Amino acid sequence: MSRAFSPSSRFRTVKRIRATCSALAAAAFLVACGGQSPQDLVASGKSLELKGDRSAAVIQYKAALQADGNLLDARVLLGKALLEQGDAQGAAIELTRALEQKADRATVMPALASALVMAGEYKKVIHTISGAPLQDKRAEAEVQTQLAIAWNAVGDIGKAEASLAAALRAVPDHGPAKLLVARATAGKGRFEEAAALTDAMLAADSKFRGAWLLRGELLQIKGDNKGALDSFGKALALDPGYVPSHVAIINVWLTERNLAEVKRQADELRKIAGWHPSSGLVDAQLAVLEGDLPRARERIQKLLAVLPDNQAVLFVAGVVESQLGAVVRAIAHFQKALASNPTMESARTGLAKDQIRLGQYADALETLKPLLAEKAPGAAVLAYASEAHMRLGNVKVADELLQKAARTDPKNTQLQSARLARRLASGEGASTFADLQSLAGSTNETYADEVLFSARLNRSEYDAALAALDGMAKKQPGKASHLELRGRVYLAKRDFPAARQAFEQALKSDPGLFGAVASLVALDLLEKQPDRASARLQAVITADPQHSVALMAMAELKNRSGAPFAEVSKYLLDAIKASPLAPEPRLALIDLAIKKRQFKQALSFAQEAQTALPGDPRVMTATGAAQLQAGDVEQAATTFRRLAGAMSKSALPYLKLAEVYKVQGKPEAADTAIKKALELEPENPDVQAAFVESLAGTNRSKSALEYVQSIKRAKPGSPFGYSLEASYHARQKNPDAALAVLREGLGKTESGDLAGKLFSLLLREGRDADAGSFGESWMKRYPKDAKMDYLLSVRDITRGDLKAAETRLRRVLAAYPANALALNNLAWVLVKTNGKEAVDYARRAVDVQPDRPELMDTLALALAADKQFAAAMDVQKRALDLAPNDPGLRLGVARIALQAGDKALARTELEHLKTLGPSFVGHAEVSKLMQGL
Repeated sequence: MSRAFSPSSRFRTVKRIRATCSALAAAAFLVACGGQSPQDLVASGKSLELKGDRSAAVIQYKAALQADGNLLDARVLLGKALLEQGDAQGAAIELTRALEQKADRATVMPALASALVMAGEYKKVIHTISGAPLQDKRAEAEVQTQLAIAWNAVGDIGKAEASLAAALRAVPDHGPAKLLVARATAGKGRFEEAAALTDAMLAADSKFRGAWLLRGELLQIKGDNKGALDSFGKALALDPGYVPSHVAIINVWLTERNLAEVKRQADELRKIAGWHPSSGLVDAQLAVLEGDLPRARERIQKLLAVLPDNQAVLFVAGVVESQLGAVVRAIAHFQKALASNPTMESARTGLAKDQIRLGQYADALETLKPLLAEKAPGAAVLAYASEAHMRLGNVKVADELLQKAARTDPKNTQLQSARLARRLASGEGASTFADLQSLAGSTNETYADEVLFSARLNRSEYDAALAALDGMAKKQPGKASHLELRGRVYLAKRDFPAARQAFEQALKSDPGLFGAVASLVALDLLEKQPDRASARLQAVITADPQHSVALMAMAELKNRSGAPFAEVSKYLLDAIKASPLAPEPRLALIDLAIKKRQFKQALSFAQEAQTALPGDPRVMTATGAAQLQAGDVEQAATTFRRLAGAMSKSALPYLKLAEVYKVQGKPEAADTAIKKALELEPENPDVQAAFVESLAGTNRSKSALEYVQSIKRAKPGSPFGYSLEASYHARQKNPDAALAVLREGLGKTESGDLAGKLFSLLLREGRDADAGSFGESWMKRYPKDAKMDYLLSVRDITRGDLKAAETRLRRVLAAYPANALALNNLAWVLVKTNGKEAVDYARRAVDVQPDRPELMDTLALALAADKQFAAAMDVQKRALDLAPNDPGLRLGVARIALQAGDKALARTELEHLKTLGPSFVGHAEVSKLMQGL
């Protein structure tokens, strides 16, 4: 049954009656209320309840209490009647007062526990019921059953099972406890076993309405709606006022989209329960199905005012807000529903769908992870995961998920599309594309088109990708997500006007598609229009002050522009207020404070996050990092130990613990933590590398070498073992052995990663000619290896061949336009060669990685070369704020000051640097600049 409530007006009415009646004499009251005594009113209420008219009974019990507020019998009956009506809050209030008036605990506690469970007050149930067992065995069984529900809701399955066992010890044939066992069995997917348990209960007691309800639900799961309706009807025959059965019948008609029957049954529900939460929820659902979203929102807001934590209400609220385009509000509702019930699949898929709409693709995959881990994930789950992976560029994974989704229906064109996608992945190009085109032309579905699009985009075949989108547009005209994808293609082509037009059209089609807004903001920044980007985000925030994602985006934009910490953090704090259950704004705030070296603030933010989201692994990880930065090493160790408990199968907490132990000077403890990490994830490269470093660092070089060689022997076709052994030899100051291992690995794997390591090691060892020869020969064999091209550009820069470096870096950026290091190095090269695009490339590098001081240093250099001295100094000082102990950045301040004619500032900085002496690599430049003052 849905959690119930009493409207605030009901309480105001009761107060007015009390005030009036207390001012009258008893005889006058009896006349006003029909001349009945309180006892007569109670008897009348009982009679009405027997007839199924609980609404009228409630009026009689309340009238009796107006006459005599100490009438315990009336108060207990009122509480129980309100509970049957679904008014959990009202029931809890009356039953609590009854306890305060010394009513029999065995009479009151079962109903009070049930009311608190219905209201979602699980912790209060646990606190209230703790104490001596009730003497009445049946009452104790009922209380323990409710306690089992509460323990299960807070996630303590062990205590839930213990409470259920206690209930059955008290009364072995206790129906509600046995019913709960059957429901738990069904919850594990063992439907036949649950059905057998239900039939056994009905054989023992054919008037057990709860068992008839469960029997109907199990039949509905099997697709037998007719049998389900029959069972629900039998429950109603036993008790015409049984609200859960009315709701169950309505749900059957909702699944069949039989609105006439839904309305008829809803009318029946209103007759027996008045304005009940369940009837209010049905009204909202009906409004959604009829397309009357404003009415649906009005109904759901009324419910949320009194049922803010009810998961069913929150889910429908999410659906309504999502369809109205208020995606951020929808996400908040779905998240809150999941906080109450993490197993609620409908809320989880709804949340993932809207996260994709907002461009939060990685978050969507995190949301779907528990569902994807099930034995048979639903088609919708797989489809949403596929879409998220596609947007992230993980085309292969997206195709695999799409194939799994299609298996739920062999005749579905998804399956054919997935089969063809697999052929594409195996290299069957031309014929597969032709088959995909044929399939796309034979159906109104877009699965084949989507595979075509992702494959073409992955190959940088932009015109073909646009042609695939044209096919989708004919089938689904004006679909916002397709328009957004079109914009992304134009963005990749760097056709900014066309990209802008596509994103704007996507927003017209779906104003809630924040991914399109974010892309337009990115375009504004690329076109050097930060004010327009800020105004665009501000417009979203003004329209919806609770838009946490827009607030986070504004914080990032302000941070990039050098806004003070207080201004940036305010946006993140507002995002937290808007979505208190979302970890992302909290994590961003902690990270911001750490990067700005506001360690105490970071710790404070982390502690608040822990309170709001206890047990969240990401929050715990950020808290440990903040504690470590703030110098609270012991607390950091405690936090990472708790993280290890929360992530019992993950190596991450133990790697973090090892870092803490190293800071504490406890090498043995660090070694133990790394061993535990290795035990949990023996194939994890980070764990293996940490283990080797641990062995080598404790003078157990022989053991370390044996270990890395065993990894190499176990997987001779994997480059990792060779890379790990080469790193070991390099650490042991044996470069020849490292080079030999890398060459051995290249001969067996042809790994680009190993090639890069070999090239870099040759350079470090001063073997420039060998490095150049190897690099050039590798590029002849693999001309599209952008990583090697980048490494060769670094060599060109060190040799002073800036023209060759520029050519290589432009090739790298053609393949990877968001490579921050390539952007940064190209900007530096252009400054040295008086190129005109230096500032643009430097800004793009900082946009990609906004808080890296070395990138900001290059941007300042480029701005100064362009004679934008004030902007250059501002950027350089921000870089220095991030790394105050970096003398190279201080030297940059001195250079810019000299260029701007500020000799006083230059002198101050240079004199400070001079005290560092020859140990500073820039000592010679410091002396030269001082001579020019």
